[in-house]
Amino acid sequence: MDPQQARLFKKVKSGKAVLFIGAGASHGAGPPLGGELAAQIHQEFLPGAPNPAQDLTEVCTRVLDTPGVDRVTVEEFIRSKLDFQPSPAHRALCRNRWQAIFTTNYDDLIATAYRTAPDRRQRCDACFGRDFTRSQSDYIDVVRLFKLMGCLTGRDEHSQMALSRSDYNRKLRQRGPLFKMLFD
Repeated sequence: MDPQQARLFKKVKSGKAVLFIGAGASHGAGPPLGGELAAQIHQEFLPGAPNPAQDLTEVCTRVLDTPGVDRVTVEEFIRSKLDFQPSPAHRALCRNRWQAIFTTNYDDLIATAYRTAPDRRQRCDACFGRDFTRSQSDYIDVVRLFKLMGCLTGRDEHSQMALSRSDYNRKLRQRGPLFKMLFD
């Protein structure tokens, strides 16, 4: 193991690491990757139409801009495509202490793993709004799961899935202080 890997493992083992997770982390549990999901959405809502982009946001923007397409129907379709159980890797996350977990994923695989793992080290608290403050004792017992682009179960403007370009831009504005903190 090289020295950089050793430092990283030491930080993780001591609970002083922050985890950033994207679509690849969910793929092992069975859900499609972003491009695959985009293709499925396009096929379902715009069958026969040319599909020049495999980008999920671009496809969803086109679908939601199509007259007669209801956002709730699109969200339900996405929920049906992301209905999976946590993988062993998700459950393994629960056996470490994290300062925080950040994800762009809509699925609830991490939260479910924390809820159901008998050997978890912390309780998981999903965060969607603007208030990211916490008490000092929180850091040991609770890991904050920052759902940067919303969640499958989201119903309000803070937790709803960011599907279209305008949704994405709204999330950036809503989470400005959080994104600034990540940038810094």
